[in-house]
Amino acid sequence: SCVFNTLKRVFSHVRVVPGDGTNLYLASDAEEIVRIDRERIGERLIQRNLAAERGIPWHIEKKLHPGWQSWFSRFLEGGTEEINTDFRPLAMFYSISHWNALLAPSLRGIFRQFERIDLRTITLFAGISLLIYCLLLTQKRRYVPQAISYSIITTGFAGMIFDLTIIFAFQAVYGYVFSWIGILVASFMAGAACGALVATTAMARIKNCLKLFVLTEVAVTCFSFGLPVVLFALHNGLDASGFVFIRMLILLISFVSGLLTGCQFPLANELYLKSNDNLSRTAGLLYASDLVGGWFGGILGAVLLLPVLGLTGTCISVGLLKITSLVVIVTQSNRRLLRASESRG
Repeated sequence: SCVFNTLKRVFSHVRVVPGDGTNLYLASDAEEIVRIDRERIGERLIQRNLAAERGIPWHIEKKLHPGWQSWFSRFLEGGTEEINTDFRPLAMFYSISHWNALLAPSLRGIFRQFERIDLRTITLFAGISLLIYCLLLTQKRRYVPQAISYSIITTGFAGMIFDLTIIFAFQAVYGYVFSWIGILVASFMAGAACGALVATTAMARIKNCLKLFVLTEVAVTCFSFGLPVVLFALHNGLDASGFVFIRMLILLISFVSGLLTGCQFPLANELYLKSNDNLSRTAGLLYASDLVGGWFGGILGAVLLLPVLGLTGTCISVGLLKITSLVVIVTQSNRRLLRASESRG
């Protein structure tokens, strides 16, 4: 019903040819589409030399029977009223949910709950998490290493979401993405490598790595909130003459997202080593944290966040998540400085 609602929003007349697992939608602003029969469809297939797998005359004649049309109308009753948009591909979520119900019926209830998730739920979850953290903050124990690990997890999550968001946006703008996926991912990875190089070079010149780490947290958070604004502006300002320019701009955005996320890893290693001088353990732990965040970002981003919340809701959710890690890092760094001043006193 999501696809049907979307077509009804765009076209004046929509007719459905129900099928076994695949429905054919005939949509047009001309009323003639409602009266079309199998003879006319067959003629047009022959005229246009279309070798359709399902659009053969006998199939059309069977499915255009009034009984099938009535059945399909009853089938849509009680369905969702949501529509599918470029930057909120909800139909993809329903497709995944449908196949999941067929192949893994035990998870059907989970996907039904996923459909109810909205930005208010994400905001409430982030607020409760910060409240719990503030309650733990009253204790005298410091959590600096854990705070750094948590920050890297959220950065890995954000990096994967940024990459997926840019790929989704490219698909929405141009209608194809498969020939460009490698270039988009390579641009992101190049940015991550440059970010790590920049951070490593900066660490040799500055003494306060913690301050630089906090700045990168702020930068990633701001990028999360600003990314949908930029992508919507590109989508609305698209014209044929600007295709090459906008593609290069999307590659630049992918590079910048990788740059911001790549900056944090060497800084996190430097900070973590101050509380744990085991180099191999530190590198392994933070690398694992980054992978865990990326894994969750890949699963939740592609299956849940982008289809259900859309591009804007997903980026805001990432921004809220990074706010939690920013608060944790700032509060823990302040407690660390306070302890250092007390020990000197």
